Amino acid sequence: MAPRRRITSPRRGGGLRPAALALSSPPPHGSVARLGLRYLGVAKQRIADQIGSPATKGKERLNMLCAYLAGALLIGLLANAAFGAWWLDPIVGLMVAAVAVRERPRGLARRGLLVHNRRRWSHRAKSPGRTPAAPTPWTRLPTVSRRHLVAVAVGLLAGCGGSDAGPRAPLAESSASLRAQLKGATQSKVSDFPATAGRSLQAVADAIGVVGPQVGLASSVFTPGENRLAFGVIDEKTGFVYGKTAVYVADSPRSKAHGPIPAPADLLVTDPPYRSRTAAGENDAFAAVYEARVPFDRPGKKSILVVTHINEGLAVAPTTINVIATRRDAIPRPGERPPPIKTDTVASASGNITAIDTRLPPDDMHDVDFADVIGKKPVALLVATPALCQSRVCGPVVDIALQLKSSYRDRIEFIHQEVFNGNDPNKGLREPLRTFNLRTEPWLFVFDKRGRLTTRLEGSFGFNAVERALKSAL
Repeated sequence: MAPRRRITSPRRGGGLRPAALALSSPPPHGSVARLGLRYLGVAKQRIADQIGSPATKGKERLNMLCAYLAGALLIGLLANAAFGAWWLDPIVGLMVAAVAVRERPRGLARRGLLVHNRRRWSHRAKSPGRTPAAPTPWTRLPTVSRRHLVAVAVGLLAGCGGSDAGPRAPLAESSASLRAQLKGATQSKVSDFPATAGRSLQAVADAIGVVGPQVGLASSVFTPGENRLAFGVIDEKTGFVYGKTAVYVADSPRSKAHGPIPAPADLLVTDPPYRSRTAAGENDAFAAVYEARVPFDRPGKKSILVVTHINEGLAVAPTTINVIATRRDAIPRPGERPPPIKTDTVASASGNITAIDTRLPPDDMHDVDFADVIGKKPVALLVATPALCQSRVCGPVVDIALQLKSSYRDRIEFIHQEVFNGNDPNKGLREPLRTFNLRTEPWLFVFDKRGRLTTRLEGSFGFNAVERALKSAL
């Protein structure tokens, strides 16, 4: 879910896909073509080592496994045709499967996804309503992002070959069932959760006693003061979980807990006219993100406990974050004026909008240069790359901005800035991102008519968050 979602190694058109592996054999010519994945994997390994990207390294492992699978299939077909050795194909296939099974936990461990401490707690989560046999462990989890949420949900071998383009199948419940869950998840209150009563965070977790889902953080930059904590809740069997949710915070698991702080879900699904091809739809399992406004008094590591209502019971999921000193936050902050930048426009791209927008279809937020309007009227600057994003976060946030533009276009100038030069990750970041010192994406920056930043949002954000940000500039 670096441990947070970085923008150094995007996956083209990445999105939620069912964690399924086709059982039927592909045609031989496909196997021959996929043998080239081995050389692609070697190249990606070299790049991953150079840029320090765990996402690229994980993709390299996927390419290598796909190449091994293709090679095993080709060997089996040839042996069967030449010698009648029908038994060789399944034997080699089992060997490749064994390698895949071995690589999956290694890859997850490298990316910080195996979060339960096996010496103190089983990796299998207890279902709500059952009493655990041991105290709830407090495991320090890395800051993770939507990319890692997707990794948990879809599995290692989903996507060997084939295209990432086009609509995705729903992962779990029907639209009606999902809407019912979301309705409850958007209405969290303090009274829905146990009071801390002066207890430590560990004591609050132990009192609930059920370790169920995992947490994937969708924001990564935290400073002293009130912060937006965005996250998803994931069950290893059923995928994304929606229910009334709150968070508790402490300096450490043994420190006094503060909370509960309600974390209502914020919808990511737009109306069909504003929905791009890779964005969340009504049947998507990831249709909302949780958001809590959490205060931090000083820099340092903080322990977070997420508590969610699941199946008429409560379940806990621990994680940790790092709060940095304000002086170390180089990204424009509320109250500040932005550094001078020029954003890409249709005119600067000589009319070639696909050169400055990877959304399908392209949006209409490229008509005005940021430099020409800042300080003259409110501006909403959205930094996102829908087609090159590691997950489906970037598509929904652009769609949300596009839908809200229909209501605020007369009062706020909406600008969408792509991430990579030439829409190619190998060519580096575009100048506005380097000037703003951005290391993750997407981001939304909202400025008032005087040119001062009123709100900034990082990661996954839904309708409520974006509309509040827009209103802060009016």
